[in-house]
Amino acid sequence: MKTSQPITGVRARPKTAAPPGGKALISDQRFGILAVTLVVSASLYNAMLAIISAHVKGLTSAAPIAMEGLLLGGAMGLALLKRRPDGEDAPAIGLLYLFALLAVFTSLASDAVFPDAFRNVAIIASFFLLGRRCSFPQVHLAFALLTIITLTVLIFEIAFPTAYVSVFQPGNYYAATRGMEVSEFNETGLFNNAAGFESRFSFGVFSGARTSSVFLEQVSNANFAGILCVFLVATWGRLSVAIRTTMVATILLILLSNNTRTSSALAVVTMMGYFIFPHLSRWFTLLIAPVLVLLAFLVVGDNVEHTDDLIGRLGITTEALRKLDIPTIFGANAMKARHLMDTGFGYVTASSSIFGLIAIWLFFSLGQRATDTASKRCAWATAVYLFANMMIGGTAIFSMKVAAPLWMLVGYMAATAPKPQTSRPNGPAPRGSITA
Repeated sequence: MKTSQPITGVRARPKTAAPPGGKALISDQRFGILAVTLVVSASLYNAMLAIISAHVKGLTSAAPIAMEGLLLGGAMGLALLKRRPDGEDAPAIGLLYLFALLAVFTSLASDAVFPDAFRNVAIIASFFLLGRRCSFPQVHLAFALLTIITLTVLIFEIAFPTAYVSVFQPGNYYAATRGMEVSEFNETGLFNNAAGFESRFSFGVFSGARTSSVFLEQVSNANFAGILCVFLVATWGRLSVAIRTTMVATILLILLSNNTRTSSALAVVTMMGYFIFPHLSRWFTLLIAPVLVLLAFLVVGDNVEHTDDLIGRLGITTEALRKLDIPTIFGANAMKARHLMDTGFGYVTASSSIFGLIAIWLFFSLGQRATDTASKRCAWATAVYLFANMMIGGTAIFSMKVAAPLWMLVGYMAATAPKPQTSRPNGPAPRGSITA
């Protein structure tokens, strides 16, 4: 496959400049190989463990927990090995420290250990810092590999559903490692919710179960289409026709076979945003979350019915926000988050207090420097994707399977966006300065 931009990127610079105050600890070549391997593995580890569980040795919940720990430690360690933290790493590191403190506080206040919120932010911070140290070819390669693998497994799943179940056994894997027992109504062997039901939204193109591809469950597959949209919007002009075509085809096949309403709507919004986002101020991203919540209350009103449509899903969020009590808002009832996994704003509040919600809102809105066309597109598309999903889901956007490549991209865009021009009253800017 010929591309206008090399997709490996790990041989471009065999040596790396020493960081300030010390010798370089890893070459660009080795760093690139390890960074891409970590991100791809973070998206595929469930599929690999499922195959082991089905055909080698049965696994328990300890296996995915240990794998996540290794991947998180690897991402953070590799980022720090490449370059020690600087001032521009401070927001991500500060977010991590804040949530470590909140995890201790909420656990003590709730009289129960509840590390979920810290784990979610550790994924964000680790892969964000890793992305800040990556080159475009490395980010490009990670997304290209994930797209090709996802598309290949997706076609296999659609064409040979019985063989797909035989290889991965998703229902049994999640029952063994997550405690999600296979429903008595699920005779497919798939993850329970992938089976769908008769009245659920469908494009009517595929009659089988909602597809899961290499992610083994349908929500992450749908969200992968969402982050692919973010990647395309941010990097379209730097991609070859072959890569663009492959990624667009993957998005369309996911949307049509997964029957996802949210990702389908986000794909349209992102496509229009390609032309609109560059003309918007980054500060307006702060309005996305409150505007979406306000619209949800206006649309749903007082008639909350838990139906499987947009009004019903939004109703779950508005009802949860109405029922948040003072102890929950201030982190003294963290275990309540277990019952709020279908509402992002309620889940984040219960698991990390109102202070955690504010920190997440600020980081999602302003975590990257949006100073040129590409970085504005990425910043806006990322914020829309995250906050829209928080209206109808609680934990899906924090899943390592899709969070790892997304935050690798966001970190890269944050590091490479031009620094804003500062005013210099005593003459012109020095030669070679970078301006917005």
